[in-house]
Amino acid sequence: MDPAQLARYTGSYQGTGNAAQAAWTITVADGRLVVSPGGQARLTLIARDPTTFGMAEQPGTTVTFRIEQNKVLGITLNANGNTIVFNRIGEK
Repeated sequence: MDPAQLARYTGSYQGTGNAAQAAWTITVADGRLVVSPGGQARLTLIARDPTTFGMAEQPGTTVTFRIEQNKVLGITLNANGNTIVFNRIGEK
């Protein structure tokens, strides 16, 4: 995936519902998206298609970016049968 496409996904994301305390920061490192979930160890996202990524460190986990009118609004995390919705904080 080209650097401009990756860059549009970077930013801060806040969990919703029962995960409202969860905060993620997504950055680009070494040509890949990297998630820093609330001060924990960084996780590397591997592109599966233009909006869906797997996690290198957690096989079976997916992160899907929600895009409307060409704007990234948030992400949906699917892990171990659980779904957590994150909304993007701020404009990008």
